[in-house]
Amino acid sequence: MFGSTSAHGINAPAHNLLALSVAEISDRYPSFAHLVRAVRRSMLAAASPPRRRRRRGSGDSRQFGR
Repeated sequence: MFGSTSAHGINAPAHNLLALSVAEISDRYPSFAHLVRAVRRSMLAAASPPRRRRRRGSGDSRQFGR
């Protein structure tokens, strides 16, 4: 798994990155930050905004236009 990242010149850090912000990762590990930014951008693009649910009345009220 890490062989593919190192083959592309990305040095995967051995430290716990979950506690770091994207800016801190960018400062400490610039080559790995490039990958983090791409993954974060794709995750944000895939996240859809919450949909507002329409309130529906009973079947009878819809039939009569109320």
